[in-house]
Amino acid sequence: MVSENLIHTVFDVPDVRSAGNIGYLGLVRSPRGLRRVSHVHATPEGALAELASRFPHTERDDAAFGDLPQRLRRFYGGELVSFDDALDWEGITPFHRRIYEAALRIPWGQARSYGQLATEAGRPLAARAVGQAMGRNPWPIVVP
Repeated sequence: MVSENLIHTVFDVPDVRSAGNIGYLGLVRSPRGLRRVSHVHATPEGALAELASRFPHTERDDAAFGDLPQRLRRFYGGELVSFDDALDWEGITPFHRRIYEAALRIPWGQARSYGQLATEAGRPLAARAVGQAMGRNPWPIVVP
């Protein structure tokens, strides 16, 4: 919605091992925080189309994302990067929020099974639901 003041940016992610790039990422944010990180797309139009499919009324504002695009580029280049950006939890169910918050606590370089995340979120028998939640993660990379 336009009244939400949603803004977006699309940027390239260079491939540090070649002269090309990995692809393009898109970001959407509201005044409350980051709302969406797209998946990597081959073209900027692909990243923008993914964002527009969920948020058809956004304005482009590259500067509003601070250094997040640079940190994502560094992450894809293999650097240890911190993502402590404010997240906009609009539309996220309480259960999914517990899952994403548990995922945010995973230390760099470690992994958790869906069963472990379910236990950490207080629902030890909900591993399948955790898998579904992670499949819908609106902040890939930022929320591991």
